[in-house]
Amino acid sequence: MSSKIASHKRFRTERIALDRRQEQTTLRLRYALLMYYRWREKRAYSHLLSSQPANAEDAYEKLIYLMALMTSNVPPLPLNDVQQAVTTLRPFGSHLAKALGSRPRRCL
Repeated sequence: MSSKIASHKRFRTERIALDRRQEQTTLRLRYALLMYYRWREKRAYSHLLSSQPANAEDAYEKLIYLMALMTSNVPPLPLNDVQQAVTTLRPFGSHLAKALGSRPRRCL
């Protein structure tokens, strides 16, 4: 799970860095590169969402990363992405509830 999180972080960082380097690239090249980096970021994000955690520690790591992503200053995550993530984390609901300091709930 940590490798999927790391790849998403790396692609996101590269895209943001390119977004900020406006003067160094021509407009056409910059647009093409931004499209490529966005595609890589979306692909890494999709792989992260759909991946099944191997154990409770991986599930906790995935949950914390997605919560951080939701609270960062990006557009809100689509509801179906959140539902897909919850579906992959459901088998570890009791472990996650203990780790987060709350009682187990039926929804997770």
